[in-house]
Amino acid sequence: MPTGERAFRGVRLRDAASPVRAVLGYARDVVGRVPDDVRMSAAIGWQVYSITHSAYALGFVGLAQFLLTRWSSAT
Repeated sequence: MPTGERAFRGVRLRDAASPVRAVLGYARDVVGRVPDDVRMSAAIGWQVYSITHSAYALGFVGLAQFLLTRWSSAT
């Protein structure tokens, strides 16, 4: 048996834990992306408002972000 692996009832523990590691890695990636997306949306809105000083422009940007997010998650 290679170094670092232990057997429990005939199942190598490293093999049994690899799907769990894959799921946890995916969950960390998804959870890490959510705050980045929120910060990016806020930064875009802040920049549009600071350039235009228009609530309408800010509303249109927010609407576009919302629609693009819904459209991309539907496909």
